[in-house]
Amino acid sequence: MRASFPTHFNAVLLGKSRNAGEFEKGEGVKIQYGDAYELAFESSEGLTQTVRVAVDALDKAADFDIEKLPKLTGLQVTGDVFVNDDRVSFKPVKVVKAS
Repeated sequence: MRASFPTHFNAVLLGKSRNAGEFEKGEGVKIQYGDAYELAFESSEGLTQTVRVAVDALDKAADFDIEKLPKLTGLQVTGDVFVNDDRVSFKPVKVVKAS
């Protein structure tokens, strides 16, 4: 199954993710995670969710330097969720500071 859909949510910048690095999935397949930031938001069910977003994707979507923002800064995030057979990913399209 493959699908994609747009989304918009209010988030809070939690800070830089500690999960950068790489590992081997097997059969010589290497998975790499670059520097990323974690954002928290409330889902439609009222649960707090987090999403990890690559630094370069945030830089492209925001008109400010994400690395200079303090933790817990409010953000308004617009992006696309991509669902494939074996993974779900998120790509931000526009990120602005919440007013």
